[in-house]
Amino acid sequence: MYWQKTRMHWNYYPRHWVSVDLFRRFIWQLTILFSATQYICFLTKTASMTLDHVAIWTDQLEALKDFYVKFFHGVPNEKYTNEKKQFHSYFLTFQSGTRLELMSMPDIPDNCNDRIKAQHKGIIHLAFGVDTMQEVDEKAVELKAAGFPILSGPRKTGDGYYEFETLDPDDNRLEVTTANVF
Repeated sequence: MYWQKTRMHWNYYPRHWVSVDLFRRFIWQLTILFSATQYICFLTKTASMTLDHVAIWTDQLEALKDFYVKFFHGVPNEKYTNEKKQFHSYFLTFQSGTRLELMSMPDIPDNCNDRIKAQHKGIIHLAFGVDTMQEVDEKAVELKAAGFPILSGPRKTGDGYYEFETLDPDDNRLEVTTANVF
């Protein structure tokens, strides 16, 4: 039907009417292209999302902060306190820009999962990445010498990583890993 109208314009009306019709179709195609471009830009923006931070409840806020500062070079902010709720927290920022929030408040129940010997559903570990296998080995030696258990590794994994597992002072499971396996 649309083609027939265009043909009628061509046959029965002056040529500039056809040009107007073609111009309208051209503008319509540009509009569709522009909409598609906006959609692609939207998808691109969403795809660049990053992990901002992970939060951990603790009863030993200062000890946990000191652990992540000493062994993983986290840079803490000033301690935040909400006296009304008796809430205290630190944000530690790591070289990658990712942050770890350590939080303390009375009446937060203990985690009943066995985080040392058993796996369970939900978040099971935090992984810290380093550049080389040697750095993985060095961090394992450093943490073991400081009295923290090495649960497994250092070892090469089947999916191309080199890693070891340990625990922080609250028995949260940690990995130190690298994808640069040579």
